[in-house]
Amino acid sequence: MNTQYETVELNNPYFAQAVSDILKDNKDIEEIIETGTHNGTGSTRIFAETGLPVKTIEVQRAHYNNAKENLKDFNNVEFFLGLSLPYDEMIKFVKDDKYYYEYAVEQGIDCEPDPVNFYIQELNGWESSETRVKTENLLPDLINNDKKQLILLDSAGGVGYLEYREVMKLSKEQLSNKILMLDDINHVKHARTIEHLEYQGYVINKAEDGRSAYSFFEDML
Repeated sequence: MNTQYETVELNNPYFAQAVSDILKDNKDIEEIIETGTHNGTGSTRIFAETGLPVKTIEVQRAHYNNAKENLKDFNNVEFFLGLSLPYDEMIKFVKDDKYYYEYAVEQGIDCEPDPVNFYIQELNGWESSETRVKTENLLPDLINNDKKQLILLDSAGGVGYLEYREVMKLSKEQLSNKILMLDDINHVKHARTIEHLEYQGYVINKAEDGRSAYSFFEDML
């Protein structure tokens, strides 16, 4: 287990406070959906401690196994090993996305020095294309419903905006039951998401440290 990441993740009181603020005024939330479990010691741990059912997706086998061990005492957490969206679609998005170079770097948005290769490796779970996890497109089945859900998008591969676009395919009625959370909003994977939400007129509630944010779709429906 990577103890460096464990230390960083556990010291995130601002995210915990944002979750607390959401739940305080939304006691009818039925479950929490998360992309990007990592080692389970950050957002997933905070979600687990709410007692609500949590469904979390992770593509890297080592992180997936670490998370299951770290959260073995929480029976309310269900772990999924795989990708949130179709593999080929995510790879194409990463390869074709000019945002990394033409906008993100220019605007000073956090981005990997060699984003395409880095994010492809992440999507492969840092394995070869032959041995990578083949399970994919898990997110749609978890959110395509009428449940009151808190959805955190925090996936690998710099594809947060692609995941956001998947969420926005839901019907208006379904979206009205969703609360969207985003982690690393100053990173390339979510900077556009924030821009698009603001353009659509949604209220963006940012955590005190400015790293994460959340929005209620019902505010504009």
